[in-house]
Amino acid sequence: MFYFFIFNLMFIFTVCSFVYLKQINKISLMLFIGIVIIFFVPLWYIQLGGVKYSSYSVASYYEAINIATISCVFVIFYLFSHVIFYGFFLKNNKYTYNYNYMYKIYIFIYIMLIMYIAFYINKWPLLNAFSGIIVERPDILKGGFKGYFLFSVIVNFAMPSLYFLCFLNEKKTITFDIILFLSLAFLLLIGGNKGVFMYFLVFNLLFVWKKIKIYHYFLIGIIGVIVYAIIRMPYLSDGLSFHYLYESILERVFLTQGMSVPAVIELSKHIDISTMGSNDLKYTLFTFVYGFSPGSMPMYYTAEIYARYNVYILIIVGICISFILSIYISFFESKNNIGVNWVLYMCLYTLVMSGISLSNICLLYTSDAADEL
Repeated sequence: MFYFFIFNLMFIFTVCSFVYLKQINKISLMLFIGIVIIFFVPLWYIQLGGVKYSSYSVASYYEAINIATISCVFVIFYLFSHVIFYGFFLKNNKYTYNYNYMYKIYIFIYIMLIMYIAFYINKWPLLNAFSGIIVERPDILKGGFKGYFLFSVIVNFAMPSLYFLCFLNEKKTITFDIILFLSLAFLLLIGGNKGVFMYFLVFNLLFVWKKIKIYHYFLIGIIGVIVYAIIRMPYLSDGLSFHYLYESILERVFLTQGMSVPAVIELSKHIDISTMGSNDLKYTLFTFVYGFSPGSMPMYYTAEIYARYNVYILIIVGICISFILSIYISFFESKNNIGVNWVLYMCLYTLVMSGISLSNICLLYTSDAADEL
C-alpha cells in the first residue's frame, strides 16, 4: 500500500503541474491522458480487486506501480523543461499558407491513397465489416500489405495535418467541412484502427471546435459508438447490445492498454525479451495475455524499457527521452500552427500507445516532412 500511496501522491503532483504550467489545453495533454489510461485507472482497477487480464503475479503488479511512479516523474520533468524551451523558441514563427495549394495537395495525395486502397480492396477491415466478414488489421497481419507503413504514416500524420489547414480556411462552407471530415474519417478507419480516429475527435474538441455546444458532445459520442459498433459487429455472433458497447468501450479505452504493464513484466520473468524486436514483443505479449493469436498489445515506453533491461537503464533513458522530447515539442509548437500541432500530438500518441521502437523513431523523423507540407 505504501508504494501505491506514493504513486497516487505523484499522480496528484502531475495533475498540479499540468494546471500550474497551463498545459491542460496544450499538445502535452496527451502525456497526461497516457498516465491516466495506462497507469492510474488500471492500477486502481487491480487495487480494487479487478481480475480481467490477470496474467501477472502480485510482484509484477508492485513493479508496475513503481514504473507508474517513475513515469509521472518523467512527465513532470518534461513539462518544466518544455515550458523553459517553449519560452526560448517562442518567436514570430507563424506561417502564411496558400489554402488553394493545400487543397490541391490534399486531393492529389487522397487520389494516390484511394488507388492503394483499391489495390487491396478485399482486405480492408472497415469495408469487410459491412459484409460481416472478419479480416485481420493490416498493422497486425504480417506481409499482407506491401507499403502499409508508409500508407499509415501518410494517413495518420500528413493527411490530418493538411485537413486542419484546409478546415481553418475562412472561405469554407458547412458542406465542404462535412465532405472533408468524412473523407479523412474514411482513411483513418479503413484499416480497422479505432484509436487514431478517437484521438482525432479529441484533438478537434480541444483545439479546433471552439464554438461547440453541449449537445454536440453527445452527437460526437454517438458517432464514436456507431463507428465502434460497425467495426466490432463481425466479431459478435450474438449480435450487439447497449450493455456490451458500454462495457467494451470503457474497457478498451481505460483498461486494456494499461494492463500490458504488469503483463510484460511478468512475461520478462518467463522468457528473455531483451533481444526481441519491439513488434515481436507486442505480438508475443498479446498471445501471453489473451491465449490466442494473431494480435498486438501496445505498451507504454517506460514499461518496455524496464522489462527489457532494469530500472537504472529506465531512469537514464527516460530522462534523456523527456529532455529531447521537450526540445522537439517546444521548437515546433512555438510555430503556433494547427497542422504542425497535429503532427506533435500524434508523435506523443505514438510514444504513449506504441512505445519505443525503430519504426516509431522513424515516425518522428518522417513527421518532420509532414511539418513542411
